[in-house]
Amino acid sequence: DPFLPFGQTHSGANVVILLDTSGNMKANDYTPSRFLFAREFALDLIESLDNSHNVGVITFDESASVVAFLTPDKQRIVNEIMRNIERSNGRTSLSGGLTLAIEMASSVEKINGFIVLISDGENDLPTKLSINQLIEIANEKNVKIFSVGVGSHNPHSLDEDVYGVTKYAYLN
Repeated sequence: DPFLPFGQTHSGANVVILLDTSGNMKANDYTPSRFLFAREFALDLIESLDNSHNVGVITFDESASVVAFLTPDKQRIVNEIMRNIERSNGRTSLSGGLTLAIEMASSVEKINGFIVLISDGENDLPTKLSINQLIEIANEKNVKIFSVGVGSHNPHSLDEDVYGVTKYAYLN
C-alpha cells in the first residue's frame, strides 16, 4: 500500500494533516502569517497524538502533494518534515487536497480515517468534483473531516460544506 509503507496495522487511527500552502496564506492577520500560524498549529496537533495513530501530511495549493506518508513516527514528521514546509505563491485547489487526503485516510481497511484540514477556506480554482461530492465520498469511505479556519472571516467555499453545523473554529 503506497500510503502505509511498512504495512503496519493496529487499533489506532489514520490522521491526515491537510495544510493549505497557497498564496492566500501569506496574509498577516495572524502573527507572523496565516501559514506559519497554521504550520505551528499542525505541529502541536501532531505532537499531541498518542503513539497508536498513524500520521500523514499533505500540502495543497494549485495541486496537492504528499509530504509524509502515514507513519506512527510522529517525531520524524515534526523534526524532518513539518518544519521544512514552505508556503507557495500558487492559487488554491481545495478539492485536489481533499481528494488525496481522503485516499490516504482510507488507505487501510478497518482503521478509522480522519482529515484535519487547516486552511483559510479560500478556493479559487475550478474543480471536477464539488466539495459536497468529496464529502459524500469521504462519508462512503468512513473518513471524518475536521477543519480549522485560519483567517478569511468570509470563506466562500467551505462554510456550509465541510464545516457543517459548527462552521469555523477560528484560531486566536
